[in-house]
Amino acid sequence: MMNLEVTETEKSVFLDGLRLWYNKQSGAIRLKVSGVKELHYVKKGYELYEPLLQEVKRVSDKDR
Repeated sequence: MMNLEVTETEKSVFLDGLRLWYNKQSGAIRLKVSGVKELHYVKKGYELYEPLLQEVKRVSDKDR
């Protein structure tokens, strides 16, 4: 499980060196790695999808 410091902005979630965008309607996660120009799409079923989704949900639950 990832143990990273998490902060949140209006549009995205920041994990240490990573930036995530989560679309609640489609379930899609876009991942941006610091220093890399391209965005990566993490699809359901990929090894990283569930840990990233859990971090997004954890941050979202804090806001309630």
